[in-house]
Amino acid sequence: MNEIKNPSSHSDAVNEEETSLPTEPIPADDDSEKTEVIEVTVPDNSADAPKDENGQTIDQSETLEKIDKITNEIRDLLKIYKVTMWAIVASIVVYLLVLFVFKSKGLLIVCIVMIVLAIINTRYSRKIQKLAAERTKLKKSIESPTSEAAAPTDGSLQVGTDNSSEAIVTNAKSLNDLPREYTVLDHVEFPAGEVDHVVVSPYGIALIGDPKYRADMESVLQEIQIDSPIFVYNPDEEISKLVEQIQMEKIVELTEAQCMTICQKLLGLK
Repeated sequence: MNEIKNPSSHSDAVNEEETSLPTEPIPADDDSEKTEVIEVTVPDNSADAPKDENGQTIDQSETLEKIDKITNEIRDLLKIYKVTMWAIVASIVVYLLVLFVFKSKGLLIVCIVMIVLAIINTRYSRKIQKLAAERTKLKKSIESPTSEAAAPTDGSLQVGTDNSSEAIVTNAKSLNDLPREYTVLDHVEFPAGEVDHVVVSPYGIALIGDPKYRADMESVLQEIQIDSPIFVYNPDEEISKLVEQIQMEKIVELTEAQCMTICQKLLGLK
């Protein structure tokens, strides 16, 4: 008899034979095993960094932080300054409405509000000017640190220092009662006219007269290439209060030589 073989068993045998065949390992790609090494050269900027007289690199990170802090303060003050400006404009509109339309008794109240807003606006303006001047000095110290690093040895005031601790002259009878670092010039001629008094000091320039002379004073400073804050004061203010207001600015902005140059220019000697 012929034997009938089970086809399924035959296929299983074939499958076993196929699975039992030895498999050769697939060679790995040589490029996949290579690690590319990239050399990065960091430039050494220490040679370009500012150095002091001893050749040591000056760390200016603290100065840069101060500049950023002052910039943020100026930005915040400017926001308040703009708000007060708009408030003044609004109060003027209300004043005109009360004066010509409503004709009520609230005119005095509106005037008082306008005066208060003007005072607040002026104070913020002076704060911004003072901070801007301080920021300018810090930027200059970064550009030329060696010139600002050395403190003067002749007893003069050092630019950038705050002398708020110094005593203030009170009950003054005239502008000549100001301390010796203040130089008072009377009846100074400008293209726009004659200003009553100009006070030159290491803390800036005080114009006692009409605010229109500020532009003339700025032109003088540009001509002699000197940066200085300019403060304008009312000539009708009581002398004792005026002297005290002038002394409120205590951050040194000018050297003694710069003060001398400004005085000579205003007197027509330069």
